[in-house]
Amino acid sequence: MRTHLSLFSGIGGMDLAAARIFLRVTGVRVERVQDIAEDDAVREGFEKVYRKTDGTVAAFTRNSFRTAWDSIYAKLGFGWEAKPWVWVYEFERVKDYVGV
Repeated sequence: MRTHLSLFSGIGGMDLAAARIFLRVTGVRVERVQDIAEDDAVREGFEKVYRKTDGTVAAFTRNSFRTAWDSIYAKLGFGWEAKPWVWVYEFERVKDYVGV
């Protein structure tokens, strides 16, 4: 007989057998949204963008992230210029999950 915990131990009562991926949280921190680094913007799914400025090549991936951020959150009062605090979760995919 399965107990409630073993049957529904996923978030929101989802049966763990139905989950397609499992993630392990490796870090949590709080920062201002403007503190996002170019590489962090890439990890958020934005393509690395380079432009020539003054004869040098500079990365502008953060600008794409900023535009997307404002399109979602500015109308709610949490736009880029409001300097909102955000939770940053770092995680890795668990390939061989063994249930509890």
